[in-house]
Amino acid sequence: MKISYIERNGRRYAYTCTSRRIPGRKNPVSEMTYLGVVDPVSGEIIPKKSRIPKPVSVPDEIDMKSFGDALLVMTVAERLGIIEDLEIAFGERHRMILAIALAEAIRPSHIDLIDAVLKSSLIPELLGIQPSEISKKNVMRTVNSIDRDSMNEFFRLRWMRDGGRAMVFSHPVSLSDNSYDTLGDLSGLADLDDATISIVTSADGTMVGFSFVQRPPADVSHVIEMAELMRSVGIDCTYVSSTSVSASVRLDELILHDIDFVIPYSVASPQFRSLSYNCNDLQDSQYTLEHDGTPYQMKESSAELMMGEGRYTLAPTRGLCADTQGVSLKSFMVFDPRINREAVKSMSSLVRSLTARLDGIATDDPEMTLSASAGQLAHMLRYTRKSDGTLSVSVKRGAMADFRENAGKALILTRISSWDDIIRARETLKSINTVTGEFYKRSRWMLKYVGKNVDIEGQMFEEFIALLIYDSMHRTLESCRKNDSIEEIMFIASTYQKATIGGKTVRSPMNGKLRKVFDIFGLDSDT
Repeated sequence: MKISYIERNGRRYAYTCTSRRIPGRKNPVSEMTYLGVVDPVSGEIIPKKSRIPKPVSVPDEIDMKSFGDALLVMTVAERLGIIEDLEIAFGERHRMILAIALAEAIRPSHIDLIDAVLKSSLIPELLGIQPSEISKKNVMRTVNSIDRDSMNEFFRLRWMRDGGRAMVFSHPVSLSDNSYDTLGDLSGLADLDDATISIVTSADGTMVGFSFVQRPPADVSHVIEMAELMRSVGIDCTYVSSTSVSASVRLDELILHDIDFVIPYSVASPQFRSLSYNCNDLQDSQYTLEHDGTPYQMKESSAELMMGEGRYTLAPTRGLCADTQGVSLKSFMVFDPRINREAVKSMSSLVRSLTARLDGIATDDPEMTLSASAGQLAHMLRYTRKSDGTLSVSVKRGAMADFRENAGKALILTRISSWDDIIRARETLKSINTVTGEFYKRSRWMLKYVGKNVDIEGQMFEEFIALLIYDSMHRTLESCRKNDSIEEIMFIASTYQKATIGGKTVRSPMNGKLRKVFDIFGLDSDT
């Protein structure tokens, strides 16, 4: 074998030349194989390039995680001062507590699923948490480590940020099933587990704290404890009751502890009936006001709460007796046609449910059974006791007609709050219901608190931090007049992802929708 050279177009090409004989042919056949081009300077042969493409190396693992939603909730939490307050109140524990809360904000989940959310998100990386720390066991340990003293310190810091006057919205919750009712729409008349949750807001309606107690909803002792804690940092509060339990709330206890209140009573309550004389001219034009473009009636007067011998009675304003102590309260009689239809529909359903549940019950004390089950609606029901000791329950004739006539009417009692304060409380409750409703509807697991090894209050605290983030996002969207739900915003943000491929970091491209979301919440889309 020898090397031959051929010059063509000013370049010199090298070949190998071999000879071999082919049977049947007289002369051997030469075969040339191209080796490459000759370098004109060094004289070396530069080998030819292979036309077969080199195999592309595929990395063994691609680590892709959600980035945009983690960045969004983290930024909101930082702006609200949540991260700083958690660190002060919980010390080194704050990182894992915050991680769980941010995961709840991204994807409200049962506590057993939080570790899966964290593993698919960049939350741990943003907080400097090692992958080895993310496990179901560690999530559970963190939730169960949340103590009341540290929570109170966190709430104290939140209250000090806002200052001024606060509102406390107290409502019953059920811990026994998966169902969820918004805070302003709980019937609270039966099947309660004697549990109460109170949400604290600043004067402008921003959520700043909560408490959870396994006490009857009408028991205001936890409100008194919270009010005293708030006073220690110079904040007074107004207690706002749910209509469902207001008839049983002890006003005298609130007054003795110098706590203001806004307590609405339905037309079915004895308090409303005791002051119903004030409704006769309620629909006169002189009492017509307007809210959000809709007219309604409101008449302001006063009532007396007379206390004596461990009891209290509510009566129209008149001279106090010598053997009683009395307090003058502001009284607002209201008729709002907007809630008329919904109130009638809800009451009809509730009365039917009560009747069906009570009918056929065996009891030795029908009055007590009726009162315990129907509460303030007992006066709408009648019963007979059969020979076998069971009840036959039905709705009194004309009871629903009377309610239908008065539906939309309500009595509101307060000590010092103005009508503007009451409207503000109503709007705040509406906002709370919107935020909590959107938060809890995203997971069918929520409010199933009774489970193995789960601290109820710790889990509620984690969800409350997530609600603070939701509340801030909701207010931001409202200020921008955006109709997008937080769920939609979270989904758009989650499309911005970060991947590690072969040791290199790659981010997904940013589209127009994603850029708009970042702009709304003041995030830098270029970083």
